[in-house]
Amino acid sequence: MYLKRLDISDNALTSLPPDIGNLLQLQMFIANDNKITSLPPQIGNLHKLSILSVDNNELVDIPED
Repeated sequence: MYLKRLDISDNALTSLPPDIGNLLQLQMFIANDNKITSLPPQIGNLHKLSILSVDNNELVDIPED
């Protein structure tokens, strides 16, 4: 069984671990209402991701990939 949906909203997180890029089957990732300032470049490894929601964060850096 693989993780396909992950919702970590409203947890006062300031960052995401690079290991997020290992969730290769992830299709939906929701991280709304945190304090995240940047997304790790490894998020580009999530080729099956169709929904990424990071509303209401403090993003200043988003990887190009």
